[in-house]
Amino acid sequence: MLLAVGIGLSGWYGLQWYQLPTYSDIDASAELNLQLGLQRLRSTPDAAALARLRAKTRDDVVAHIEHERRQVETGLGAGLIALVAALGNLMLMGLARRHVP
Repeated sequence: MLLAVGIGLSGWYGLQWYQLPTYSDIDASAELNLQLGLQRLRSTPDAAALARLRAKTRDDVVAHIEHERRQVETGLGAGLIALVAALGNLMLMGLARRHVP
């Protein structure tokens, strides 16, 4: 059972890890999100507030990317741990059968 879980988790999260996008221009994405946020506000903030919003938006984009990557890495790690535990259990069972008289 643990072997099936390990294979399933490793396969699923391995595929998710492989399909993670590569972000080449985080600043452009943050700027786009900022502009969309400003459209919702329907007001124009001053220069200092705009700089703070820009920095916060960039931090939010980076945090979202890191969170997404961390979730995939955690799932992949759990799958690999399950695989190692299952294979170790199979090896121990095989060795125990070999040495039983």
